[in-house]
Amino acid sequence: MDGKTILFVEDEAKQLKYMQRLLEAEGYRVLGAKDGHEAVALHRRHGNEIDLVVLDLRLPRLNGWDAFQEMKREDPQLKALVASAYVTPEVKAAIKSGELLGLFVKPYSVDRFLATISDVVRKSG
Repeated sequence: MDGKTILFVEDEAKQLKYMQRLLEAEGYRVLGAKDGHEAVALHRRHGNEIDLVVLDLRLPRLNGWDAFQEMKREDPQLKALVASAYVTPEVKAAIKSGELLGLFVKPYSVDRFLATISDVVRKSG
């Protein structure tokens, strides 16, 4: 997936580093953020380059749902997946409506995760 950029948001440093390496090995460019504020700032700087946002919900400083909402306000075409052990009714409704593209409940299968990422990015052109 050369040329495709993913903003991956995860507050656990080891998990963030692991996922960055994994996605980069698949040919993606990965921007990593450790909290919601950092994710929004990266999205503001690189929004036109980002093909997909993958974010945890429980993040420090600004939670994942609020970060998603802020990025979505700035970019109504934002494509995003949630990867979290914690699922709110808002997330379920956003998935049902198509506002969010999907959910990975932690711990999730890496193979399924990579297949879904590939599918979403391929469909987004």
